[in-house]
Amino acid sequence: MVTKKKPFYNLSYNQEGQPETSVTPEQVGKFIGIYLMGPLLFMICWNGVLPYLFAIKTINYIHAFCIITMIRFLKLK
Repeated sequence: MVTKKKPFYNLSYNQEGQPETSVTPEQVGKFIGIYLMGPLLFMICWNGVLPYLFAIKTINYIHAFCIITMIRFLKLK
């Protein structure tokens, strides 16, 4: 007799009782776009324009990621 378990943290279980993974290709693409490519694009734009206009230092990937993270925290509604 197979008993159904209750969902734990909104996980759904298959017939064998194992939790089903629900990561879709859209979620993977969104993660790559936001968390990997976003800071890279920001860093390239910053390093290409701001040092020449305002004599500001260039930034690396970690700095770009931190700046974008701070902006997202400030934009929370």
